[in-house]
Amino acid sequence: MLIWPDEQAPPCTGCQCCPSGTECITTNGAVECLDPCVSFTTLNDTWRSTENTNNTILHCDRNIYWNGWYRFYLGQSSAQIPEECVEENRCGTHAPLWINGPHLVEFNEIVNRTVCNAWKGSCCYFPSHTIQVKRCYGYYIYKLRHQSTCHLAYCTIPPLRVSAKNETSITLQWNKDNNEVRFVLQFNGTETFIRAPVGYGMLTHTVSSLTAGTKYTFTLLSVFGNVRNRRKPLTAATAPENAQSFRPSTQNESSITLQWNKINNDVSFVLQFNGREEFISAPVGDGPVAHTVSSLTAGTKYTFTLFSVFDNIRSSGISINATSDFVIGMILKL
Repeated sequence: MLIWPDEQAPPCTGCQCCPSGTECITTNGAVECLDPCVSFTTLNDTWRSTENTNNTILHCDRNIYWNGWYRFYLGQSSAQIPEECVEENRCGTHAPLWINGPHLVEFNEIVNRTVCNAWKGSCCYFPSHTIQVKRCYGYYIYKLRHQSTCHLAYCTIPPLRVSAKNETSITLQWNKDNNEVRFVLQFNGTETFIRAPVGYGMLTHTVSSLTAGTKYTFTLLSVFGNVRNRRKPLTAATAPENAQSFRPSTQNESSITLQWNKINNDVSFVLQFNGREEFISAPVGDGPVAHTVSSLTAGTKYTFTLFSVFDNIRSSGISINATSDFVIGMILKL
């Protein structure tokens, strides 16, 4: 047995002893310790966006030979893998991949993160796997791994995104990468100056006093000194208001006709009852909307919930109860 002096471990050489924050990387046939922040592959696939719901072409990352580190882009801006469960059938695939844990806030550190997938109502249906994540200056890179099945694909979230919305407000979210940076948010011909708190990570800003069922375009600018850096604009809509005067108008033993006021030509409706949903287009012209629900059971009480829908966004919903008529029998005596 070989004994080293003072019981010290033998000295390491080459890639056996890369400093913290570096990785053993082969470039042009040479193996050396390099910072992955300067040696990565760029992925710029717009279909990976969490906002993509078009599954005409299904993508599967099992078909990609992953090797080394990767940086995600959406258009001209850096993007990152989401930290929360993503709805299935988004990101150009069936089961979107997301990381179950926060991104780093410290530079020059490599950590492991568990990757989950969303399918069949579960946020981690298929077996999970582990990838490595590193924070670089202004962006993240990932050491991605091969998938075991299809169709699964890594998702990305846009640099400026909507985290919440209601009838009168939209909450925006983005990453902060520099303590010296301030932000300007432009919309509707106005500018709002936002001074970011100390530290790195996610920022949120709520724009209030908006009009229900309306589209807005937001542009975020990063400000360093007197230099402004414009990010890609984001279009988002507020939720529509609930329909007014929602009520039953007529009923018989097997049907109930409901009525409510039309909002405008751009707002449609969804009616929920008995675990079912019926989609109702806004009729042409003015006046109330009438919809008959048939094939009901006589003498039965039903709860109906009506949602207004604008730009695929539902209102908070309004509910009423209505009862179908009883069957009235006649007994004849001979």
